[in-house]
Amino acid sequence: SVGGTVERRGPNVLPFSDYVLDLKIFIAATKYISNYNKMTPLDQIYKTLFLLVFMLEISLLIRVRTGNHNKVCGRTVYPTKRIVGGSNASFGEFPWQVSLRQWSGVTFLHKCGAALLNENWAVTAAHCVEKVRPEQLLLRLGEFDLKRADEPHGFVERIVQIIDAHPQFDVNTFEYDLALLRFYEPVNFQPNIIPVCIPQDECDFKGDIGYVSGWGRLSEG
Repeated sequence: SVGGTVERRGPNVLPFSDYVLDLKIFIAATKYISNYNKMTPLDQIYKTLFLLVFMLEISLLIRVRTGNHNKVCGRTVYPTKRIVGGSNASFGEFPWQVSLRQWSGVTFLHKCGAALLNENWAVTAAHCVEKVRPEQLLLRLGEFDLKRADEPHGFVERIVQIIDAHPQFDVNTFEYDLALLRFYEPVNFQPNIIPVCIPQDECDFKGDIGYVSGWGRLSEG
């Protein structure tokens, strides 16, 4: 089961929406500008058209406007009290928790945890997807107990189509250990599948307590 403590919602939290869009366009534009003067006139025309089409595709695929995420993000299935010390979570306590699974040659086995950002994106650690092809990864949303199937609400699975690791991720120091995972078939939110909230830039969490959830041991040994 998912071990950890209940997450406290801070003020002014927003779901993941324009952050990826802005990053994608910035990276594409930066590469385009830096190489523009080195291109032939014909290449400049092709690259300009490509960038315009790319920006249109990004705006259509990534900017999710299908609903007001503020009304659902960060909400749990049942009201829960604070849990301390690393103990079993209750069903639906972390509905944004995702099981990232990798193909073993026979089936998809749990590898790492991830968090649901919206209908099409999840976030995980970059080291979990290092040297792995997208089609080798599956996201299981709404999972609770990895060993049981008789749960109040079922899970939903999606194959990963895009892996976008942080460009500055360092495999030796684990700095910038962050990766976005895209799946094209949107997931419908349900009581045990809800996106996590993303804080706005002006939020200050200094001195606050952070909580961690995931599948793992509750004690050493």
